[in-house]
Amino acid sequence: MIPVNRMPRNSLRDRGYRIVLQSFCGSNDNRGDAYMSLSSHLTELRKKHEILSRRIEEEQRSPGADDLHLVDLKRQKLHLKDEIERIAQQV
Repeated sequence: MIPVNRMPRNSLRDRGYRIVLQSFCGSNDNRGDAYMSLSSHLTELRKKHEILSRRIEEEQRSPGADDLHLVDLKRQKLHLKDEIERIAQQV
């Protein structure tokens, strides 16, 4: 067997690696895959946003809520909201 660092660049392994990278990076031939990837990513971001909303509500109800922690949670939630809006425009 040929060591990996001495394999010819155009070997099957190298071409297979490029195919895998293209499928993960969303080449032009895989537009449907890229759409599904964005759509699933958007779904996950919305779930995280909802979880943060619940955590913020729980923190606000607790008597000894840490204000700095609450601000950090709200900042994370806002960041997720911005990201959701940005991706939703692409889909």
